[in-house]
Amino acid sequence: MEKCQVNKLFRNYLLAPPRCMFCGSERCTQEIPLCKTCFDKYVSAALDGCDDCGALPINCHCFAVKNCAAHYWLFNYNKAEIKDMVNALKRSRDIHAFTFLAARLADAIYITTNKAPPYDCVCYVPRNPKTKRLYNHDHAEELAIQLAQFLKLPCLPLLNHTGVKGEQKQLAREFRGDAAKLRFE
Repeated sequence: MEKCQVNKLFRNYLLAPPRCMFCGSERCTQEIPLCKTCFDKYVSAALDGCDDCGALPINCHCFAVKNCAAHYWLFNYNKAEIKDMVNALKRSRDIHAFTFLAARLADAIYITTNKAPPYDCVCYVPRNPKTKRLYNHDHAEELAIQLAQFLKLPCLPLLNHTGVKGEQKQLAREFRGDAAKLRFE
């Protein structure tokens, strides 16, 4: 093994062992940034059907996003453990976590389109500026940047957050669209 490889191994694994992107326990590799327990939860959620139609998340079309060309699900987000995982990701700055999820999302897009995606760019819904300052990053932007690299598309900031307070997650699905009109332009 070359000296630079040994130094990288020492730096990445001995000084700062990789941690699970969700629970923070040690994990084995950078490629799968999950411990065994969280990986099992991830797989279970990916195979858990939609509450309305029963289809796998990748095949579910129950919910249409107005004026959106397409959207893709990785999980049934109604499960408590997935909500916990997503909340952990929102606080995370682990680039491996975003790369891992972006790769899974790119896989879902390629599978459902059966070819290269017919899109011009990847965009994202930006985080509230105050919350972005608090956590020092925008998780949606991080994920979009990684996804754009996998899809070989530009990542464009097409939306601005107006700074209007309130959380979408506190609203019922039917009220989120109207609330978003106040929060984003």
